[in-house]
Amino acid sequence: MSVTQATGRRKKSNASIFLKPGKGEITINKKHFKKYFPSEIDRDYILTPLKLLEKEETYDITARVRGGGLTGQKESLQLAISKGLLKIEPASKPILKEKKLLATDSRQKEPKKPGHRKARATQQWSKR
Repeated sequence: MSVTQATGRRKKSNASIFLKPGKGEITINKKHFKKYFPSEIDRDYILTPLKLLEKEETYDITARVRGGGLTGQKESLQLAISKGLLKIEPASKPILKEKKLLATDSRQKEPKKPGHRKARATQQWSKR
């Protein structure tokens, strides 16, 4: 089996990963997985597709994540891993699709409006 490449996007974040057979080692932006995402909740979220298919210690993952914050990065990584696993094992599609791991969340930040502080927040109104 050779190296499989996949990409995932969420908000302003892009993740591209390389899946290859191995022992389950994960590297993100040349850092160890646990150093890049110190929160165990974030790590569990990212590894959901691997846990679902019971492939946690089957593939080594090398990822490059750009842009956005931690939430966008972890969601783009999860999507990229799901797409990569789908390329390797097409039979896993019903399982991944049932848990909605193959759907791209296309929501973006709403742009700021003129005269407002943010997209919807306005300045506080003063009666006097």
